[in-house]
Amino acid sequence: MDNDSPNIEFKRFISREYYSKDLALEYLSKSSANVSEAMQLVFEGKHPDAWRSAYMLAFYFNSQPKLVKPYIHDIIDYVIIAKPDGLQRELLRMIMFAGFNEDYAGKVVDLCFSLWEQVKKQASVRMIALKLLVQYSDYYPELKPELLVITEHDGFQNKHGAKHSKDLIRNKLIRDCKKLKLNINY
Repeated sequence: MDNDSPNIEFKRFISREYYSKDLALEYLSKSSANVSEAMQLVFEGKHPDAWRSAYMLAFYFNSQPKLVKPYIHDIIDYVIIAKPDGLQRELLRMIMFAGFNEDYAGKVVDLCFSLWEQVKKQASVRMIALKLLVQYSDYYPELKPELLVITEHDGFQNKHGAKHSKDLIRNKLIRDCKKLKLNINY
């Protein structure tokens, strides 16, 4: 291996030949420079390294949510142009793990509405976008009735898991709207 290559260490852990989730997570936990190295791979956008790196980072940030914060604005900006859909899904998961922040709430809500409306997107991308919208609706309750409207017709065809998850989310939204006495017609 060429040790002068950028990102060589983390790339080794996510390559098919050497893949080890445990080693990759251990590597990320050693220093913030290692997390930066993995994020650089994500933003380079080269498939499959970007997706694999994002997958590992999302898994890592789930247990270390504060560590995603330095990257959150770049992640939000990158989601809409990221390819393939699997990379978008992992970036959305990172945003979800970062939690609510009013500074970027409008951008996240707009992004998620845009992704939800793209019925040809992978169901998993749309569902994570919907979950983020629901997360944000806890801070902006006026979104809840709107989310009920947009999820009435979801565009899922033969995707029973996504449809079931969406129905569970709708039921939660209906309960929330009734509890908050928001005007809904259900």
